[in-house]
Amino acid sequence: GLDFTLILLENGQVYGCGSNENGELGLGEVSSVSTPTSNRLSDIVEVSTGLSYGIYLQSKGNEGGRAFGSGSNLFSQLCEDTGGDPALEPMELAVDVNVMKIFAGRQSSYYLYDNGRVDACGRNDVGQLGDGTFEDSDNPVGVNIPKNIPIRDLGSGPSSQSVFFIAGEDTVYAAGQNYRYQLGVDTGSPEFPMRESPVLVEFEGTPWGRNDIIKISSSGTHTVAVSCAIITESPTQYPTSIPTASPSAHPTASPTDDPTQTPTEIPTKLPTSSPTEYPTQIPTEIPTQLPTSSPSLSPTMNPTISPTSTPTYTPTEMPTQFPTFSPSVPPTSFPTSYPTQFPTESPTLDPTLSPTLSPSSSPTESPTFLTAIPTESPSLPPTLSPTLSPTLTPTLSPTFVTAFPTESPSLSPT
Repeated sequence: GLDFTLILLENGQVYGCGSNENGELGLGEVSSVSTPTSNRLSDIVEVSTGLSYGIYLQSKGNEGGRAFGSGSNLFSQLCEDTGGDPALEPMELAVDVNVMKIFAGRQSSYYLYDNGRVDACGRNDVGQLGDGTFEDSDNPVGVNIPKNIPIRDLGSGPSSQSVFFIAGEDTVYAAGQNYRYQLGVDTGSPEFPMRESPVLVEFEGTPWGRNDIIKISSSGTHTVAVSCAIITESPTQYPTSIPTASPSAHPTASPTDDPTQTPTEIPTKLPTSSPTEYPTQIPTEIPTQLPTSSPSLSPTMNPTISPTSTPTYTPTEMPTQFPTFSPSVPPTSFPTSYPTQFPTESPTLDPTLSPTLSPSSSPTESPTFLTAIPTESPSLPPTLSPTLSPTLTPTLSPTFVTAFPTESPSLSPT
């Protein structure tokens, strides 16, 4: 309180020290003391101090108890008319039994019962009793809580002329002085800022929940509340900083200026620029555009027929021996789809086909070899005689394809 201190011990005894000019220590005299001294009360479970007085809650077991008070009673804050005389020793207050909580304001006192009802007495010049009037009271008067909502806790302070009534989780009502907005509400009237009846205080909540008000304490000009957040839905925001402390009591890595993360696995494959997979689909269509160049023959072939000879024989039967090479005619565009079934017949070549490449010409494109033999080889006329010169030697290295049609493209007679 004002220049004095009350101390509640675990065994239910109360000690006081400091100023005692109004008997606020409850020692039976008005001399100040420098050493904590017992006021001979017992079974005390709660103590609260006003400006120059103290009140005490006595309770046995889990039941509500009785209230006592000592010190100044100038405004009947001890709920009894003593003509303004102080109480030098603790006296029992004229409040109902089953008091669960007590709280002292500057010159007003408040009592919360086990049914959630609240009484108050003392000074009421700014409506701090919350009874709807501005009249002082030497008897306990009921606080006008809206809709008679049960109250579970109280809040005020030794120099405060404001009082707070904590109802539900985030429901708080306030009354009394508000000229510095210490009630947490804007009355909209600077000339008349006080509130004689409790009004709802709206606390700012979290983005994903609401506040559970635990305790409120006020002074003559400001108020502080303690709350914990009640999570009503999952947070949507991610943390904006990285924890600097290890979550484990036994860190597994030492701090360093270098990067602290170490690979936990060893790669099982070497990096490569070569493809790791090959086409698995079979061509479903045959190129429809004719080749623009003559088929190139295998560089291992050694023609023995003169370039001047012209084939005149027309075969009447299919050849029984397959050639050892497969002509590859590069199409001007690549197929976009491929056959899904293998051919049942071999393509036939026109017996009048006569390559006309000059022996002196050099191949401008590399011959393309197949890496797998078709299921049926194309038939060549028995008398087909390439006109390439025996001296023709391919100078370009063959390139191989990794996928090919199951049917060889048919050559045009031209």
